[in-house]
Amino acid sequence: MNQQQPDIPPSKKTQFTTSIDNVINQTISKKPNISEFLIQEILEASGFQTNDQNCYKLIAHLTDKWMIEITDSMVSKLIQDRMRKKEKDPDEKLQITTNDIVNELDQRGLKLQNPFQYPEIDANNLQKMKNE
Repeated sequence: MNQQQPDIPPSKKTQFTTSIDNVINQTISKKPNISEFLIQEILEASGFQTNDQNCYKLIAHLTDKWMIEITDSMVSKLIQDRMRKKEKDPDEKLQITTNDIVNELDQRGLKLQNPFQYPEIDANNLQKMKNE
């Protein structure tokens, strides 16, 4: 855990294709307030549970990619959807999976290729979404 990660050259920092592990390491080292662990704690405090660790990594990755507003509204929508399901069926588990996030992004025009390892975010779609 205390291993030092080599610094990433500035030219690489602007690329939209990054391995999740590198993003998570950067997120934890540079922005300890935005990490998958914090996201996991927030969701679990709201009653959400998932065995899908990639779900938290993916949210942390998106948050680290200048998508805070998009990620926030997306996760809020997913949480509200789950709350409504729980009201109708008390046995329903409150949980969000990586697939839920991928589907939600899909609806918003963002395609993630192999979201479990290397999310690729299309800069044009990102800009279009920010302008909406």
